Amino acid sequence: MLLFIGIENWMSYREPYGFSMMATPSETYSSHLSLITGERRVLPMGILFGGNASGKSNFLDAIAYLRGLVLGHFSPEDSLPFLLDKEKRQAATNFQIDFLCREKLMRYQLSINRERVLHEALYELDQDLNVEAMVFHRLEDEIVGSDSLSAEALTTATEYLDCDNSDHLLLRQLIVDSAQAECAYTWFNECLSVQNSRFSNDERFDLMDSLSEKPQLLDLINKLLPLLDNGIDHFEIDPQNKKQLVAIHHDSNGDELRFPLRQEASGVRNLLEILPPLILSLDDEVSEAHIMVIDEWDRNLHSLLSLELLNFFLEQRRPEARTQLIVSSHDLNLLNREMFRSDELWITERLSDGSSTLLPLSDFGALEEEDLDYRQLYLEGRLGGVPNLNAFILSDWPQDSEE
Repeated sequence: MLLFIGIENWMSYREPYGFSMMATPSETYSSHLSLITGERRVLPMGILFGGNASGKSNFLDAIAYLRGLVLGHFSPEDSLPFLLDKEKRQAATNFQIDFLCREKLMRYQLSINRERVLHEALYELDQDLNVEAMVFHRLEDEIVGSDSLSAEALTTATEYLDCDNSDHLLLRQLIVDSAQAECAYTWFNECLSVQNSRFSNDERFDLMDSLSEKPQLLDLINKLLPLLDNGIDHFEIDPQNKKQLVAIHHDSNGDELRFPLRQEASGVRNLLEILPPLILSLDDEVSEAHIMVIDEWDRNLHSLLSLELLNFFLEQRRPEARTQLIVSSHDLNLLNREMFRSDELWITERLSDGSSTLLPLSDFGALEEEDLDYRQLYLEGRLGGVPNLNAFILSDWPQDSEE
């Protein structure tokens, strides 16, 4: 489970901002919360709202980039600091992520510039999320501390850093010598997935591979088809090509017609990208470790369908579940206090200097009043995150084409 991620000097996030999945003391929809070590409560969902270019995608890109950096898909030179400030262009980009892996609480910290790793550390945490043990602590090309690495592992790590690997992460090199490092690497690799990000490394959910492993998945997808209301009777595997899925329609005579997916609406194709991992994340065999991050959750989806899918996710969870869903959206129907907790809803806003802010609705104390409508307050601009349209007044445009 993701517990917290903090970023600084990343894309539009000039200053440090943190995104927490730890629940506030509120008892609203407490049945949806997961309980972890120390009876701490963790949120199952986080939703980011904001105007265009407010920072929603940039924040989710930070998660995708950090994952790709750990897995070796990217290097520090691929990082994107805040470019609108001369000092920040040369300054470090910082990340911190707290997570639960195999019921162990872990913290990974990383500081980089566009040339090298400046600082890297992995810790085990106690139930109060305080540092209990240092797995390793690196400053540039030197290991400055460890509570668990063997002398042989320390020697191997030191030799690695001495061999001009200043732009490589040490975490990935320690997975053989450290159970904690292996656990952290596995969490990034197998538990965390990011869709629709420029840093997703073109990774897409492979529907057909999942159907071959779990044929019952297709039955679950077909049971949810009535939500689409688009004339598709059901999906089935193409009998002529076992590697393709086809949509079954009926013509005016009631005869079946098979349509390839490329002929279906973009909303249907998008649904087949997000629905299978959503269902699989609730499976008892895999739900122990699955955090889905999806930018533009409602892309090409009807508003009611978008809302119903999130409701399906919440209603199917159990307190012992370890699944989480983090999404961005423009759909104000999701800014809904009748379905979500205030600490699950976050607002991004672009400031006059081009930097972004990120705040949960739970930080707005007045929202605890039961009669306040989140959507109305948002549209009135009282929560931030609303596009500034003052510079786009059509009535001020010249009416004469020659002008």
